[in-house]
Amino acid sequence: WERLTNRASRAIRFIETYCRAPKGRGHGSPLVLAPFQKAFLRRALSPGTDIAVMATPRGNGKSSLGGALAVWALFDDDATGAPQVPIVATTIQQGIRSCYGVAVSMIKREPELLRRSLIFTGVTTPRVSVPFNEGEMFPVSNDPDGLQGLDPSLAIVDEIGFQPVQSWDSLRMATGKRARSTIIGVGTPGFDHDNALYHVRKAIHEGVNLPGLHFKEFAAPDNCRTDDRKAWRKANPAI
Repeated sequence: WERLTNRASRAIRFIETYCRAPKGRGHGSPLVLAPFQKAFLRRALSPGTDIAVMATPRGNGKSSLGGALAVWALFDDDATGAPQVPIVATTIQQGIRSCYGVAVSMIKREPELLRRSLIFTGVTTPRVSVPFNEGEMFPVSNDPDGLQGLDPSLAIVDEIGFQPVQSWDSLRMATGKRARSTIIGVGTPGFDHDNALYHVRKAIHEGVNLPGLHFKEFAAPDNCRTDDRKAWRKANPAI
């Protein structure tokens, strides 16, 4: 019973059963989540957590995790009704090339998911609908005005290290229309400090109390040697 009512347990079980790797290692087989990914999901989907952010270097499975999580959120029988799963990217096309595209590929590769969904491929309005629970998943650009009009059950912010702070704040303002809304941001650090990931990280390191936020960063120690293999592993949990 606990496995059925616990969101994180449902998500992990769903992902490892129905979400197949669209490319790379394990292509065509159900995903096997790494321990660090399971640990993040247990915190991100725990009661009381509204926002979860994970910062990792490239090559640590961010798009696969974000895509799989979006697929679960789309098909899950959400207690708030009619799941809405926006995937926020710099542009709609960028979202299609990354996290949203991964999610759609996962649905197409699993017959049980494909026969329960409708995939629309319009140039400006691509989306996946699930009739049985009236759920929708779609990519959306980071336009602040458009983000405020959302009503997400779970929103994925792709490459949060390249998203403007204004867009991040607008998405946060869009939550609260349901009994439970969750925002999950994944990405690598951007090229400067004017982005949502740095904004959240700075607040955490300054000791600002941010209720409902879980932040996890994988990074090498300051001033470590570039050939320090222990630092490699600390910064790259999927190595």
